[in-house]
Amino acid sequence: MPIKGNDTLLVNQLMTTQTDATDGVWVNFRNIKTFSIHVKGFSGTDAVQIRVSCEATKPVNGNHGVQLGSTMLADKIISSASNRFRWLKIRKSVGGGSATDAFLFAEYGS
Repeated sequence: MPIKGNDTLLVNQLMTTQTDATDGVWVNFRNIKTFSIHVKGFSGTDAVQIRVSCEATKPVNGNHGVQLGSTMLADKIISSASNRFRWLKIRKSVGGGSATDAFLFAEYGS
């Protein structure tokens, strides 16, 4: 089905085979409308969080903003058409288990 208006589909990998804990990297979410994030590849005590911020300028990666949803301990997909924020990052708060990946599928437009 085609996308209406001037919107574009965006597919991106937000975390790639991350085994150790990491703060993550902030991604500009200003023009993201609806989105889904798929986090997969958990084992042991792995824990992943989706973190968001509405700050005017890009936060430093060590700043964790506010958690969106609950801490993930197993493969999960989070989707939203109603949440809007300026910045998003994937944070692996506990590592040492498996190589975790996070994928973004979103509608991007002004």
